[in-house]
Amino acid sequence: MTKNDIAKDINYSAKLVRVIKVNYLLDYKEGDIITFDDASSWTDMEAVDGNFIVETKRENTYAFYTKGEVDCHKVDYDNEEEVEILGAEGCEDEAECLLEAGSKFKVLDIGTEEDLDEMGFIMIDVELIK
Repeated sequence: MTKNDIAKDINYSAKLVRVIKVNYLLDYKEGDIITFDDASSWTDMEAVDGNFIVETKRENTYAFYTKGEVDCHKVDYDNEEEVEILGAEGCEDEAECLLEAGSKFKVLDIGTEEDLDEMGFIMIDVELIK
């Protein structure tokens, strides 16, 4: 079983956020289509106990926010096999949700470099178009 196999087991629907850090500025524009080639990890935005912190030290932080709820797989931290496959031991506070490989999003809105200076990240609003 792989991360993508787990992601295909849809068991939840939520508004999601995915935070990444990169050493360059992304060149996305409104209307662009973003395809995630691999299964991707997101966080349930409304989970009161959800808190994911990017451990990678890079210059620019981006936060992708889904418009509305998205069908996904919510990680079952009580399922030892699932947790082991995902390498999610001790990560219960991340409220991790998975989207399968090939998920496509349309960029609805994107922040600016000024947002990066003022807020510390650039927000990108996306809509799942699959």
